[in-house]
Amino acid sequence: MQLSSGGAMTGDEWTRCPECNVRIKQSNLEKHLEKVHDITKPVNSPKSKLRPLAITVVVLLILASASYILLKDDPEASNDDNGDDDEPDDTQYWLTTYEQKFNLGSGDDDWWVKYPDQHPSNGTDFTHPSWVLNNLDNKPVVVLVGAEWCPACKQQETDLAPIINDLGSDFKYIYINTSKDERTMEAISYDPTGKENSIPVTAIVTKAKNTQGDKTVVWHSALGATGEQWLRQYIKDAIYLHHEHA
Repeated sequence: MQLSSGGAMTGDEWTRCPECNVRIKQSNLEKHLEKVHDITKPVNSPKSKLRPLAITVVVLLILASASYILLKDDPEASNDDNGDDDEPDDTQYWLTTYEQKFNLGSGDDDWWVKYPDQHPSNGTDFTHPSWVLNNLDNKPVVVLVGAEWCPACKQQETDLAPIINDLGSDFKYIYINTSKDERTMEAISYDPTGKENSIPVTAIVTKAKNTQGDKTVVWHSALGATGEQWLRQYIKDAIYLHHEHA
């Protein structure tokens, strides 16, 4: 199978995350590991370990003193235990105000249940790979089919990186390297045009309710580099739908 791509891109400063294989700047790797994978870089210096601890202790003492003074001056404040000031986590916060952007259907912008209008097999059932469905119970799945030699694939990875940093804990990211991964043929079937001879192919799979009100698997995909805005819109929509209907 011949896979084509266009464009050129250099970037010696780029590397891959050892946890999720996403392409990311070397300078951002440590922050990415800590934020997305909760992995912090070990520090060997005893002084470097004690210094933040000492600062933390001092800050806590200052805060405790300030709290005591405030509570002493306002006794009613100490009895306020209604929890109204608790802030939700980032995901829950934007989900409470989010409105679904894309509907279920067969058009170019819709969430698809079957093959879309643009596909030669439009209107027929699509069979999702088992390795996608096995991950779909907990969160949406984002699949990127690419290769190291493909400039457009590298651009798609670059555009995905900030979204993984922001929302990576809310979806499963699977990168399929066409040069190495035996799942390539299954993954490239997400090509919405049905040609299955070009990369990158990006697929976003989630759960929703169909027109009969039954929970079902829906998907959307694109061929070529889409840009960060497209990725962010569909991934957020997928997270919202999964949260509502899983």
